[in-house]
Amino acid sequence: MRVLFVDDDERVLSGLRRVLRKYRDEWDVQFVTSGEEALALMREHPVDALVSDMRMPGMDGATLLKHAHDSHPDTVRFVLSGLSNAEAIMRGVAVAHQFLAKPCKPEVIKESIEGALRLRELIASPDLLATVGQVETLPACPSTYRRLNNALACSEVDAARIAEVVETDPAVTAKLLQLVNSPFFGLQRDIRDVRSAVVYLGQDTVRDLVLGVGLFQAAEKVRRPALAQAMARLGRHSACVGVLARELADGKPFAPYAFTAGVVHDIGALVWATQRPVEYARALELSTASDIAVAEREVLGADHAAVGAYLLGLWGLPYPILEAVAFHHKPQSSSTKRACDLALVLHVSDALIAEASPDFIKEPELDEAYLEELGVLTRLPEWREQAAKVVEGCDV
Repeated sequence: MRVLFVDDDERVLSGLRRVLRKYRDEWDVQFVTSGEEALALMREHPVDALVSDMRMPGMDGATLLKHAHDSHPDTVRFVLSGLSNAEAIMRGVAVAHQFLAKPCKPEVIKESIEGALRLRELIASPDLLATVGQVETLPACPSTYRRLNNALACSEVDAARIAEVVETDPAVTAKLLQLVNSPFFGLQRDIRDVRSAVVYLGQDTVRDLVLGVGLFQAAEKVRRPALAQAMARLGRHSACVGVLARELADGKPFAPYAFTAGVVHDIGALVWATQRPVEYARALELSTASDIAVAEREVLGADHAAVGAYLLGLWGLPYPILEAVAFHHKPQSSSTKRACDLALVLHVSDALIAEASPDFIKEPELDEAYLEELGVLTRLPEWREQAAKVVEGCDV
């Protein structure tokens, strides 16, 4: 794996050389001191990952990453910086897949880069890798979600601090409160502010809802009427899948990931709707005769599960979520073939919510043979009943 680090401070590069030496058998690592040098090197030898500082003389990090975005869209782009200037950070949001803060432990750097690249084999076509790499109409991991994750990393964070972060984005705040007060959560009182939502639902649930809101907002930007309607249904469907997945995963080791996995499981459809609208519209037409995943593979070369997992890997979401999203139509292909596997829970939730919503896009059918193989087919009536209740209570 080829990784390129860019920083105008030789002391920083020397430190990186020293701490990353332990990975020299796994990585081909190069270091340069300017954006111009980086682009020249990449023209000669493309790299898998580009890690750049933000504040540099001449070409700054945001400009470098923009050039890389345009010329090498399949390269994973990281910012590694101690810069906290809001304007500079926002310039980087549109062109960086992930942000790493200085000082950063070598293990974190390695895990972040390898995690972002781990699922690339799911998409064999270089053209499709480039398409995902060029995603910019979707939030480059929604900024409010990113700030919230940073706040939650602080050991002394409280409900008031979380509310302060969320409330800097009025649109997210409004949608979050709408979701919290919907029948999904069955709360016995109205929640009128974000701090109360944090107290009643918990920090992690609010964080996951903020991520979902960011994706719903992206869906609203789709311009073609037929696609916009499909994406609106997708947002509703994803919210329902998240709720059902959380219920089915209750008590399991992977339960903390279930709601997020449900909310983001169809994000690949947003990639197609925004990046390849003409082809995706054709896939939707074909999906009346076959399921949408088959139609996507026929028209676009890859289905939304593979593309979505790859994009989420770029964003740095936990690997259990990436695997579940990648295999939510074929859980028997995931690495953990157990009845309690997150990919299976997501598969069941996705299929049953679609089954209970006749107006939704035709999804791949539930793999009942696999459920029988795992010895859980007898629970299907119970799960169907839960799915029907979730759909009935959906008002978002």
